[in-house]
Amino acid sequence: LWETLTGARLFERDEPAVTTRAIDEAAIVAPSSQRAEVPATVDAVVLRALARDLDARFATARAMADALEDTRTTATRAEVKAWVERRA
Repeated sequence: LWETLTGARLFERDEPAVTTRAIDEAAIVAPSSQRAEVPATVDAVVLRALARDLDARFATARAMADALEDTRTTATRAEVKAWVERRA
């Protein structure tokens, strides 16, 4: 998810051994540090999913999906109207 949101590789380095070390040791930064439009609520879900401490991660994929669903915001009436008008 981090890579999908940012369009970049989180741990990839020039050498395979360095990439492996990065997976174990590199800081995991929020997606919004690469793409400002990523909301803080999504950052929190992604960072929890990537936690190195297994107990800090989501227990199930369903729990992560639920957390992602909770990050959604509802569009206002004006936003929906503008969206429909752009497509009409």
